[in-house]
Amino acid sequence: MSDTTLEPIAIIGIGCRLPGGSNSAASYWKMMLDGVDAVKEITQDRWDHRAYFDPEQGKPGKTYSKWA
Repeated sequence: MSDTTLEPIAIIGIGCRLPGGSNSAASYWKMMLDGVDAVKEITQDRWDHRAYFDPEQGKPGKTYSKWA
């Protein structure tokens, strides 16, 4: 074998910013299993979608969606 032999790995932590009020990977997974729709209008504390939104798709520097 080469120097890149396969060895097991362990994930010892996870950090996420998750939609729908989930505060852990487990609560996010439960939300997905329950079929929760967490899509909503982008909030001002994330970024000002009004500065970048344009309903016409394809304009440089703009987005045509204000939902995430």
